[in-house]
Amino acid sequence: MVKYRHSCYYRSKIGRQWLPSKLECEAMGAHLLVVTDTEENDFIYNVLFRDEPNFEIFTGGFRLMEESTYQWITGEPWTFANWNPLEPSLAVWDTGESEECVCITGQWNWTDIPCNQTRMFVCEF
Repeated sequence: MVKYRHSCYYRSKIGRQWLPSKLECEAMGAHLLVVTDTEENDFIYNVLFRDEPNFEIFTGGFRLMEESTYQWITGEPWTFANWNPLEPSLAVWDTGESEECVCITGQWNWTDIPCNQTRMFVCEF
């Protein structure tokens, strides 16, 4: 576990789909990662994943289907995002599968992916 500002961060050792990741964090008294500014985003890359440049992790960000807007599981305002220039795409280009969950990648950007895919995750306390 690593402390930054007012939070502590736990990096998962195995990948899960988004909902089981969310539930595992909640069982520990935490929530999936919520990134609210550039400094916190840089912390994720430079501290939590500096030794793993090709990481992909689920965050606590998700898209409301009916509104096509993104929100954090904590209810905090969606005031910061670091989307890849081609994201969010809302659907997988070759299957049309809905992409509703926000993933941070080691390419210094965010992407939306289907929630049923398996990724590592970070819990924030």
